Amino acid sequence: MDRNDSILRIGYSGSLNGHRPGSEFVPRWRAITDWIWTYRNRTLQHHTRSGYYLLRGLHKFKEQFPELAPDLQVQLWGLIDPINAEQALSMGVDQLVEIGGYYSKQESIARLAACDVLFLPLETSDDSLFIPGKIFDYLKIGKPILVLGPNSDCTHIIERAGLCIRIDPENQDEIADTLAQLIRNKAKLREIYKSDKVYIENTFHFQHLAKQMANVFEEVLNL
Repeated sequence: MDRNDSILRIGYSGSLNGHRPGSEFVPRWRAITDWIWTYRNRTLQHHTRSGYYLLRGLHKFKEQFPELAPDLQVQLWGLIDPINAEQALSMGVDQLVEIGGYYSKQESIARLAACDVLFLPLETSDDSLFIPGKIFDYLKIGKPILVLGPNSDCTHIIERAGLCIRIDPENQDEIADTLAQLIRNKAKLREIYKSDKVYIENTFHFQHLAKQMANVFEEVLNL
């Protein structure tokens, strides 16, 4: 087997915040186009939509499964807060993480499709009514989605599609164990995570309706 064939590639494209524990977190990028719904609430916690928790999980993974570390590569590209690169270096996992800049939408989709698993960090909220538009791109690609975040409308959609791997961001041990399992089962991922194509097609219909709703809200707000 070619050495490259054994490497599990986890991909993420888009804006990714940085988080320093103990400091007040202010999202660096906010855009209405990032969301299907414009809903917000005061219980929304943005810090989990960063690379910090995955990096901590990678550190634990490298500690517990050093023999598997050469078989893992995490690729992050887009508007990636520099804090993530600093933390990858300080945690000793910089060799597992490749950080790049902007690619066109078409190029990003192609790069994501070449990955084995897609990474999705979610903001945490007591209410579940928020769905990032990114998940529709992910569902179309049809690869397993590693979600770090709470149960929500978003995770329910991904679970129903058959592609969800959800972990509590604070659970470093589970992140490490899951990464090890994904590497060991790389050849069987398509069998383990079978996408429900009919459901996904219906979900895209929902996306279209939700965009129409968002346009109506924008028009009302601009009156």
